Amino acid sequence: MPTRVEVLTALLGALKLARFDPNGTALFGHTARAAWQSFFAALLAAPFFLFLVIFNFYQEPDAGPALIFALISYAGGWLVFPVVVWYAVRAMDREDRFAHFLAAYNWSAVIYNTLFFLLAFIDAVTGTSTGARAFFALLIFAYVAVFIWFIARTTLDINRGQAALIVGLDVLSAIVWSGFTETLASGN
Repeated sequence: MPTRVEVLTALLGALKLARFDPNGTALFGHTARAAWQSFFAALLAAPFFLFLVIFNFYQEPDAGPALIFALISYAGGWLVFPVVVWYAVRAMDREDRFAHFLAAYNWSAVIYNTLFFLLAFIDAVTGTSTGARAFFALLIFAYVAVFIWFIARTTLDINRGQAALIVGLDVLSAIVWSGFTETLASGN
């Protein structure tokens, strides 16, 4: 488990990366230990995810998987992408930078989970329209895609197209994993 100083340092690095400051990468480790410790970010982001699950259940009580499947989806989502991206990073001959990328990617997830949480919270408080909610969710999604692209480009030292491939793998693995867990939840 990372120390309090390591957590705060990593979150500061994630905030810098969120502002597209490449100096944020210096605040993440380059070791397997740093990569493993970055999964602590899943615990920090979990309350935001739980809020979103509960919020969605109140919006559409009959939709979505049961809470247990939502938790399986959440935990698995943190594991699926690193496995998938490992093979892409190897194919790019950047496996020596994988730990650094994974540390930055995982800690940065706290930032974008916070953004989606804030959108849902504002929606819950103000009762925004479906169209407005969808518009702002799309804006956040676009920002997160560029954010992840920036992380991949700077930590892996790859070209723009390769960074776009990393983003595509992230989106695709999330869609496939979510579909898999929803299928399990529905019993089909």
